[in-house]
Amino acid sequence: MPQVLPNGTPCEVRGEVRRRFKDCGRGPRYVVASVHVIPPDAQPENVCALDEEPLTASRFPLAL
Repeated sequence: MPQVLPNGTPCEVRGEVRRRFKDCGRGPRYVVASVHVIPPDAQPENVCALDEEPLTASRFPLAL
C-alpha cells in the first residue's frame, strides 16, 4: 500500500485494503493501520478510504 495511499484513487485504496484482508485470512483478529505514518502527500480522500473500508469489508462473513 505504500504507493497506493499517496498515488492511487480512493477506489484503489479500498481495493488494496480488501486484498490485504484476503491475504491475512478470514480470522476476526487483526488490526488495520498504516505502517508507520501516513505520507504527507496522501490525499485526504484516500486516508478516509483507508479508515472506512475495514468497517465495510469486515462484516462477517467477509465478502471477498
